[in-house]
Amino acid sequence: MPFRLILALAATLMASQLAACATVVEGTEDKVSFETTPAGARCGIERDGAKLGTVDATPGTLTLVKSKADLAVTCEKTGHLTVTERVESEFTGATIGNILLGGGVGLIVDAASGANNRYPALVKVILPPEKFPTPAERDSYFDGLKADINGRYDKIAARAKETCPANNQAQCDSETTKVEEKRQKELTALETKRQAVKIG
Repeated sequence: MPFRLILALAATLMASQLAACATVVEGTEDKVSFETTPAGARCGIERDGAKLGTVDATPGTLTLVKSKADLAVTCEKTGHLTVTERVESEFTGATIGNILLGGGVGLIVDAASGANNRYPALVKVILPPEKFPTPAERDSYFDGLKADINGRYDKIAARAKETCPANNQAQCDSETTKVEEKRQKELTALETKRQAVKIG
């Protein structure tokens, strides 16, 4: 077989592999909207200690390059606690399709670039008042947030149970554990904020 033909075939094969990877299927950037309660807060977004951008007054949207690394979102507003939230970069599963369609080359490219990861489309940050008149008012406020968190995770757990494969109990247990770990993490962070506010 002529050498030029071999090169042409190799180039065609490489192109078909790369075309199927998540970099092409889903792109290399995510648009992420940032909201706070109350609105009008200033939020800075960092990743691995490097500043990616700022929303001067929420709500606002930034375009972020995909990565396997999580985000640190710090929001501040006068009269409220300054809050830093960790936003996870989650695996999308696009690489599974890449394995079926394009082979191993795209898998390597995606893993290196973070293109098979995704940030959530919406990040919501609650900024509690930095001061409450009485302990009862403080506790009423935070107990309401606690109920919201538990209600949200109850729905997530129920949905995970409904969609869990009947023949894969190990996967079901793993998903349930992840949901409960995230629930407890949020509740712990909420309690830290409760203790940080002032009374009087």
